[in-house]
Amino acid sequence: MTKKTEELINQYAFEFESALDVEDLRTCFRQYLVDTHNEESFLFLTELEKYVTYVGTSSRYKAAERIVREYISIGSPKEVNISGKLRETTLQRYSASSPANCDSNLFNELRVAIFMELKEDCMSSFVASDLFISHVHKELKKNKEYLSQIGTIKVERRLSVLELESCYDFDTKPEVTEEDFRKIMIRFASSGGEWQIIKQAKRCCRSLSKAEVNGLKTIKHVVSVPFDCDEVFYITQCSRYSAQIDSEIFKSKRTHQYSIDFEKFNAVITHHEIVLPFPLTNRYIITSNAVKRLENGGIVMMSKTVEVENVPYNPRHVKATALAGYIYEKVRGGHCRYTSLALFNLAGAIPPAIYNKLISIMHSDSLVDSIEQAGYDRLANGSTGPDPDHLLYKSLLYNEKKNAEQNPEN
Repeated sequence: MTKKTEELINQYAFEFESALDVEDLRTCFRQYLVDTHNEESFLFLTELEKYVTYVGTSSRYKAAERIVREYISIGSPKEVNISGKLRETTLQRYSASSPANCDSNLFNELRVAIFMELKEDCMSSFVASDLFISHVHKELKKNKEYLSQIGTIKVERRLSVLELESCYDFDTKPEVTEEDFRKIMIRFASSGGEWQIIKQAKRCCRSLSKAEVNGLKTIKHVVSVPFDCDEVFYITQCSRYSAQIDSEIFKSKRTHQYSIDFEKFNAVITHHEIVLPFPLTNRYIITSNAVKRLENGGIVMMSKTVEVENVPYNPRHVKATALAGYIYEKVRGGHCRYTSLALFNLAGAIPPAIYNKLISIMHSDSLVDSIEQAGYDRLANGSTGPDPDHLLYKSLLYNEKKNAEQNPEN
């Protein structure tokens, strides 16, 4: 173990999900919990991962019976530390189950509580432990990119509330600057304590920011898929994929798109039309989107609402605004961790139930399946990578070339 390893670790932020997602790190984290006498919670989450995979209700009920007996009942051999009210509610739901009717969501509320306990109480101390530092030191000898695969480079120090709010202060000019990217990266690097998990599954995590901007909260969605960063970027930013979020509640479509070359970055101007159910008025959003390559091979894209004169729109529609960021990072086994941040203001009087449904659909768990299905379809059709003529991917390649020309020493 060296001082240099500690210094490298301090340059990275680590999400709790990585400790569960990366096999060797998961093993290390479990050993840490054993050493600190807190292994039961980890074993419980592992059991729940298996539980939700059962298809037959009879098999699921047997698994639930074992989980209750070993982890939840008072005095059980691996009793988890939870509130009395949550224990009572869970046991009541279990008592109402049967071999013929056992819900796969039976332990969801309990799982979120245990997940948050480990995330908030154990993750920071684990990252600071000698065990973690020793593990990273060993892995870096085998793989120099290991830290990039389990963490994210810190943008800068922890920011105050006022500084975080300033990260949402973007102008409406179509040009995207380094300062714009810096602000959106700050939000990616913000700590787990600033987010409230609203949905946790094996391959995805959806959270809401605790802080509000003009009464609105940012949505954060993290998924892991078995394709490289360029492939996932291409899939998630193509119109075919966007159609997956269409539903009976609304439809979103791109009606106009073109690129502009600015001094630092090429940007793609996009007009989105959001079709809402009668009698609500349709919305439109005009955004400027810029993409750049990260030093670790990943991709970051930011999108902000802009004012432009040459994009046609229906004057009867209501103008909405959006600020979004997307980051694609390399993780273990050639997988990609895709994180999206979105702050939407659909404007006007939209009933809360419909607004919440809109946001829920736009960031639903089914999008993980959509990404994977699109990727496998492309493989089956003989596709060998992103289409270089795809406007946003073309913009990425152009910005890469421009950066290389402006910074030849890199």
